[in-house]
Amino acid sequence: MGQGVSGGATGGGARIEKLTPHIVVDSVKVREREMIVDVPLVVFEEVKYEVPVIIKKKMETVVYNPVSATTIKYVPKEEKTIKYNVIEVECEKPIIKEVVYEKPALKEVVYEKPVIVEKEIEVVTIKDVELVRTLVSEIKNLRQEVVAVKANLDTLRKYKLIEKVVIVPKLQWKTVRAERIEWVDVKRERPDADNDN
Repeated sequence: MGQGVSGGATGGGARIEKLTPHIVVDSVKVREREMIVDVPLVVFEEVKYEVPVIIKKKMETVVYNPVSATTIKYVPKEEKTIKYNVIEVECEKPIIKEVVYEKPALKEVVYEKPVIVEKEIEVVTIKDVELVRTLVSEIKNLRQEVVAVKANLDTLRKYKLIEKVVIVPKLQWKTVRAERIEWVDVKRERPDADNDN
């Protein structure tokens, strides 16, 4: 490469400038280098918001339906009334008289003491006692019978009723002619009245 520039030979007042030194690069190679860079971890705090709770309340309302109904209209009438006038009348004031009554005399009367006679009354007889004993024995027998009946009921509960259609053979019969006897009233001839005489 040319480092200097010269003017023409004809020019008498040619000016020569000195060039400053420079580095000339012919070829450039770019090399890539992989580097691991630590990236700081950024932690964001979760912001919690209060969610408004909407409560729906059912309110009962009264709906009035207008109903047309017949009413009675009263007509005022002017009628004559009787007005009473108060009259002051003089009357005698009643006189209260005090009357003395005799105090009743109490007499003490001596009553005779009642005589109590004790009598022995037999409410229960020997027959009644025997009947009670037989009743107690029958009650014991009845208890035993009740236990036996309960045991039989428990066995009956094991059985189940099953509905089943039972096929019955068809009935066949033969018709036979039979003689029928009809009773007929016999006409009797009445004797004439002339023959009796």
